[in-house]
Amino acid sequence: MSERTMLKIRASGDFLILRTYSRAHKLSGEFFLQRFSFDELQEKGLVVVLDSPSVLTIRQDKRAGTLTFGFLWLKRCGDNELRGREETVTVLESRLMDFIRESENPDGPARWAALGMTMAHFPRFTFQSRRNLKAVVGNRMIRHRFCKTLESHFRWPSTDEIIIYDDIVPYSFGFTELRNGKQGICGGIILHNHDHDLQKSYYGVHT
Repeated sequence: MSERTMLKIRASGDFLILRTYSRAHKLSGEFFLQRFSFDELQEKGLVVVLDSPSVLTIRQDKRAGTLTFGFLWLKRCGDNELRGREETVTVLESRLMDFIRESENPDGPARWAALGMTMAHFPRFTFQSRRNLKAVVGNRMIRHRFCKTLESHFRWPSTDEIIIYDDIVPYSFGFTELRNGKQGICGGIILHNHDHDLQKSYYGVHT
């Protein structure tokens, strides 16, 4: 089992003070992040922040509903030398943003912590397909493209299950998201260009 890193945040006025904890590196130093950085994140999907000499990158994945914090913890060793290490932590955006909003209130929470997510948080796939799944499995090239599509497009950590069923288009499927027992996003996993040249065909995910 891979080691998971914890992200710890303390709210202090206009600043959020970030630290990480892991068995290998124990408790990190503090990284001071201004609250308005998350406004920029919502606009651009990516922010890079300096708390000299350390650097933090925050990347938003809107489809997965996650924020990934990439720390470059640095310290000065002599006049012209920097040493340090990298650390990456991915957390659910909705839970963190709730804390950030609530912490602005005088009686709101001051501290928040979460373990970094692992692949175990991603949804399970349930196939109710017969005809099209059999066709995909029987074609090595299409099977590879289909598996890559599932891997790259369905990293939805707050989703419990993706139900996949036949579409009328060959090698293609419809899907329904289930979250907390309720239906969420519905759409299709459609193989394009299948009727002209399978070698040039590709999957598109439509919602």
